Amino acid sequence: MTSVLLPLLLAVQAAPSPQQPVLDLNVWPRGFVRYGEPVEVTVHTDRDGFLTVLRVDTHGRLHVLFPLDPTDDAFVQAGERVRVYDRHRNQAFAAFAAFERDGEGTILAALSEDPYDFTEFTSGSRWSYAVMGVRHAGTNHVDAMLDFVRHVAGTDRFDQAVVRYWVSTHRRFGFSRGYWNASCFGYDGYSRFG
Repeated sequence: MTSVLLPLLLAVQAAPSPQQPVLDLNVWPRGFVRYGEPVEVTVHTDRDGFLTVLRVDTHGRLHVLFPLDPTDDAFVQAGERVRVYDRHRNQAFAAFAAFERDGEGTILAALSEDPYDFTEFTSGSRWSYAVMGVRHAGTNHVDAMLDFVRHVAGTDRFDQAVVRYWVSTHRRFGFSRGYWNASCFGYDGYSRFG
């Protein structure tokens, strides 16, 4: 009996464990977002590197969420949790408010060993969305964001994490943040408490 079980036990112990992702991208609320609702974004990394967080809204426009300004230090240390804020911090802990039409948006975090070169997309110390406007993502959000990261990184060697969200103005009922919200139109399949 042990001669049969011993090879199986050794095979199970020798099996490689699945590799943990380098980046953990968290977006709250998860999944469905009401029109105008603040969206929180945090990123946790398991290694040192240079971080950028991008968003393509439901209109297909590319936004840089992190770094806030292209001249800001984008270096993060292993084990660090980065909370992304909007410029004005109008909503506590929010990276943006979903003032978008119904549809799908995408958020991508990318971590590179080397610094990004954002100079092409800057105007003084701010992002130049006039230049970035040329980079309209259309319907293929992830490919557009990856092209942008490849361009500013100068390489294909970076780690990434992607989260999609859906904006809806037509929801009829639901829970939001632990209380009944009469302005919430629809049901996204789960209750959010916080």
